[in-house]
Amino acid sequence: AFVNYIQHDFPSPDHHRIYFDHGTRTFDAYYGPIQKRVDQLLRARGWVGSHYESRVFEGADHSEKSWAARLAIPMTFLLAPVHH
Repeated sequence: AFVNYIQHDFPSPDHHRIYFDHGTRTFDAYYGPIQKRVDQLLRARGWVGSHYESRVFEGADHSEKSWAARLAIPMTFLLAPVHH
């Protein structure tokens, strides 16, 4: 459903930002292939540069502790000025 949404209804990157990340342990270990597909679809639709970021954190698990350790990264990305 999310892939279909990206392909047909996702907004343009003109005035938006998207950030995705995941670790490589526990539940996050399953996200890699799906995230690669989402990355490809969004880049094909113009989501690049200061509008889109996708990161993988080696060894991080699916937990509040892991998310808290990297919270500054998405916040800095999402709140920074957009460069067109």
